[in-house]
Amino acid sequence: MESQRSSSSNRETLTGSPHLNAPLNTLHVDRCTPIHRLHALLYAAAILGLVYHRLTSILASFTFAEGCMLLADLVLAFMWGCSRAFKWRPVHRREFPDRLPECDAWPKLDVFVCTADPKKEPPVGVVSTALSAMAFEYPADKLSVYVSDDGGADVTLFAFMEGARFARHWLPFCRENGVQVRSPEVFFASSSSGCSAGGGDVDKLKVRASSILTNAPLILTIDCDMYSNDPTSPQRALCYFLDPIASSKLAYVQFPQRFQGLNKSDIYGGEMKHLFKMNPYGMDGFGGPNYLGSNTFLARRALFDSSLESESGRNLLEPEKVLEMATEAAACNYETGTKWGKTIGFCYGSLTEDLHTGFWLHCEGWTSVFCDPPQAAFLGDAPKTLHDALSQCKRWNVGQYESSDPWFYLYTYLFVAAYTQDMLDFIYHKGTLRFWWSDQRMWLMRSLTSFTFGSIQFACKQLNISTQSFNVTNKVMDDEQIKRYDEGTFDFGVDSPFFVILSTAALLNLCAILVGIFRYNINMVAEMLLTGYGVANSWPVYEAIFLRSDNGKMPDGVKLRAFFLTGILFAGGFLVFNA
Repeated sequence: MESQRSSSSNRETLTGSPHLNAPLNTLHVDRCTPIHRLHALLYAAAILGLVYHRLTSILASFTFAEGCMLLADLVLAFMWGCSRAFKWRPVHRREFPDRLPECDAWPKLDVFVCTADPKKEPPVGVVSTALSAMAFEYPADKLSVYVSDDGGADVTLFAFMEGARFARHWLPFCRENGVQVRSPEVFFASSSSGCSAGGGDVDKLKVRASSILTNAPLILTIDCDMYSNDPTSPQRALCYFLDPIASSKLAYVQFPQRFQGLNKSDIYGGEMKHLFKMNPYGMDGFGGPNYLGSNTFLARRALFDSSLESESGRNLLEPEKVLEMATEAAACNYETGTKWGKTIGFCYGSLTEDLHTGFWLHCEGWTSVFCDPPQAAFLGDAPKTLHDALSQCKRWNVGQYESSDPWFYLYTYLFVAAYTQDMLDFIYHKGTLRFWWSDQRMWLMRSLTSFTFGSIQFACKQLNISTQSFNVTNKVMDDEQIKRYDEGTFDFGVDSPFFVILSTAALLNLCAILVGIFRYNINMVAEMLLTGYGVANSWPVYEAIFLRSDNGKMPDGVKLRAFFLTGILFAGGFLVFNA
């Protein structure tokens, strides 16, 4: 039964429970939605005004610069328009786990802990994450935990053999003493405070093998460094999967990725608040958030068709047959000529298989839910060096653009309004001004590096040119790197093309503002403000180039190439615009 009230701005929609006719979850639209919509309308009007102005200018006298500016206006306007979906109808949900039926009615749950490189992802941490999942407040006979080791490392297998023995003592200890943070690594590092290890002889256990070994209706995918911080998180997911109405087309329940150990300013924008919290809230009002790859409870039926499930289910009681089928399923060419990786299981052929899988599920008519309880359900480690932070994320963000005529005031409004709204949203979602400044600074850095190299890598892949494959984010830090991160000091101590681009951009901004100071006139106000904004964001780069002497400074090779590129670009720009 469904008890429903009008879902206007601040009213709740209640969905029925099979138990005591009480709602298992509620939903309400964010109270700031009318403000977001008004801002969008004003902003759209300003954009249309500028586009009209640009078109009339081009019709009067076309120049190459005017054409480029029109193209930039249209591209950025399109990107801004797409981003409005995140603000048009953000919703908030609440779960009531105490209203769930008895645990005998709960479905079985398979947990998959993913790892790839024992050098960058220490096996002891992977085991600790698996143990935290094994310690869920969930019936033991309904819970299975697997490790998906793409590295096929013997040391990881050995670590899990030892972890299985430790689990016999650790799990009872957690339950008897009411331990909430059940990751041993975190528990023993805190000042306050029988496992299945991958299908026997099979090195790599994929989700496709799970349909042979088990047939749990629910699947949890979790990164090896994203341990369980709340043993009741599966119960929150059940508040949606056991809802008789919401569950009919529910593919997955997405929990946010939250991070521990961030320094006081979060200098590398490790929170990724837009990606992991603010945007999912907005998309939850339009069919649900995208699949973020970790901390996700999925309905198996959304990934597998019924014929496949029934075929594998017939052999579950034949151990020899099961092992034979699992070995075959783990082979690299298993999916050749089949629907695996296309319409069955996860989407293959991409470094962002989670994004493509979620997109495909939504296109197929499935929905998703964003579950963000007050206590973080999962916690992980954010990158602690700039190179790792830039390597981890390849996303495209909007830069700044200029105008030096009376229409400058409209550009100013667009720039200031966008950043002000972003800042207020950040604070609204329990952020701080310092964290916001770090986040938008990293936003600019990623736009210069991650998107540039990501585009190059994709183009090379399309042309069958060999490039670097999936890179695992390093989780191993030396004492000096940890000290720099805790002090809020950027770490540039890697000879990386990322830093060549950042240094070149910073030096160009510095040269531009120095030239602007010497050649200043009233028509250069917009250029000076935007260049000054770039200089302010580049201050850590200038420190690393000119002032620092520690191991986190900019490597000499990077500086040399950056100065060389800056000279070429500066000279080329001078020749083009003075020809």
